[in-house]
Amino acid sequence: QKGEAVGATNSELNEKLLKEQQLQQRRHELWMRNRRRLLSGLFVCYVGASVGIPALKMVSVSCTGGFFWEDHLPFFGLFGVTKIAELALYTFDPTLHGDPSFLDFMLKFLPSFLGYVDGYTDATSIVIAHSCDESPVAQNLAVWMFGTYFTGVVVAQWLVVSYLAMKDDTHACVMKLIHMDALASCVSLSGDSQSTWYIVNMVRTFGEDIPQAIQQTLFLIFVKQNYFMIASVVVSVASSVKALHDAIHRAAIAAGAKLHESDDKWVLVFRQTVPFLWPEQTWSLNPDNPSEDNFAILDKLEDFRDSDGVFTFKLQWPQDNCEVQIWKQTSNP
Repeated sequence: QKGEAVGATNSELNEKLLKEQQLQQRRHELWMRNRRRLLSGLFVCYVGASVGIPALKMVSVSCTGGFFWEDHLPFFGLFGVTKIAELALYTFDPTLHGDPSFLDFMLKFLPSFLGYVDGYTDATSIVIAHSCDESPVAQNLAVWMFGTYFTGVVVAQWLVVSYLAMKDDTHACVMKLIHMDALASCVSLSGDSQSTWYIVNMVRTFGEDIPQAIQQTLFLIFVKQNYFMIASVVVSVASSVKALHDAIHRAAIAAGAKLHESDDKWVLVFRQTVPFLWPEQTWSLNPDNPSEDNFAILDKLEDFRDSDGVFTFKLQWPQDNCEVQIWKQTSNP
């Protein structure tokens, strides 16, 4: 009878823990869905403002003066909303585990301003060039600028790359598309996410920044100087340099995240903390937050094979004095 009582108590405890785990998982999934909706909405607004405002205001644009300053207010209002949303997510998002220093955060946050306005300034430059009716060179440049913008930005970035980014469960690539660079740095990338991240930055550099900078420079040399177009060239060049840097130097792990106290070459793939009971057939748990007490990205193990196709694992018990186990294997798991 004593054994039956203990068994019943353990069964009740297990059931309670399972319910808590399920509730935690539902909350996590709800948060991630809502975050995706927010990022998707900001992306749609960004695309609409970048091309819609220049198109609507093109009748009042002059070759020398460009746009009226008040024409830009809606875009910069959206810019402010986006950056406030980035700061809010950085402050309140429980799934972020990156903890960059203040300097590292600002070095990503402030330069992202240039990237955000780049798509908009490129679109306005096309409209300004088109407004120079008396210059055949300007008209030809406007056609070429529109062609590269349509293929390199609208099709390549906002259609093809955005489709890939929306499939990224970490949301880091969507953040990058709307230039939430500081926030994206706080998210760890999976193998597929890293590939998409690289594509995002390469397409931006060679599909948008470099062609637009060259064409706008030709306008300034052979047509006439326009201060807004000069600013657009500067922004394009700065964005191109930054995109290349981001593509080459972005690590998979989030900025400031600490997966191991003394050796950052190890990437955490699994953690279980008692009294948590691991659910059957659960390969992924809290995948965006390695700092959680219970964590798994076992569905991503194939991303961690070395050049010889071998896994190197390390098993440790942080609160016990048990010897750390390190071994190699080829099977998964």
